[in-house]
Amino acid sequence: MLIHVITGFTAQIKFRFNWKVTLLAACLFPFLLMLGFWQLDRAAEKQRIIDLQQQQQILPAIAIELLPSLSSVENTAGAPLNYRKVILRGSFDRKHYWLLDNKVRAGRVGYEIVAPLILTSNSGRSVLVNLGWLASNDRTTLPSVALPAGTVEINGLLTLPSSNAVFSNVDTSVWPKRVLHIDTLSAATALGLRVDSSVLLIDDYDPLALTTGWKLINQTPAKHHGYAVQWFAMAVALVISMVFSCTNLGQLISTRKQIKHNKNSKEVLSSDSTNR
Repeated sequence: MLIHVITGFTAQIKFRFNWKVTLLAACLFPFLLMLGFWQLDRAAEKQRIIDLQQQQQILPAIAIELLPSLSSVENTAGAPLNYRKVILRGSFDRKHYWLLDNKVRAGRVGYEIVAPLILTSNSGRSVLVNLGWLASNDRTTLPSVALPAGTVEINGLLTLPSSNAVFSNVDTSVWPKRVLHIDTLSAATALGLRVDSSVLLIDDYDPLALTTGWKLINQTPAKHHGYAVQWFAMAVALVISMVFSCTNLGQLISTRKQIKHNKNSKEVLSSDSTNR
């Protein structure tokens, strides 16, 4: 009986070609699917970062001077160094540092201070150290930072600066340099030193640390999954809209609802008459 009803209903469906809706759906549907799968890829990437962080956090800190180079995220044994806890020993170049702009803590705008630390073991080699965040209420005047003198020991976490910057830095000869992202190659040119490609995020409890509150990922995998569901839902909604626009399905459903409503109304009236 149910199969007969369904078959009879589908037989009434008529297709009417709407080229505008069809063209719109043909363009948007693959685009929405692409966005959905892209968000799934981003979620998987963030999960890999979280897994790597958890693996590295249980390992003991290593002295960076023992490593020949950080030109890649792996040491000579092939072990990943990204997000690894390390110890640096050296002295700051107190005349040169960067102010990483548009950094917010607790609703306040400021800068993250990034300074080159020249390693004790190799005076021609330096590592950029992010010392943390400094508030700045006056955007017209750059804050002055007093970097520590002499040899210091710093604990922190190795990270690779983002290579997906949307805005380019404005290169100036004035120090400190206000920048939107850290570029270690440009830093090496400006300093005339060998600069490792990794940047050290100073440990929260290091005596030299400013305000830290590091966020190694800006969005969680769950949030990317939520975005993916939204894009896929929009793709499904687009298909449903196309079906209703290119067929008489909406009219059939409306007609069946009206017939059912009229039938129920008649049954109610009949029941009232019988009760009287």
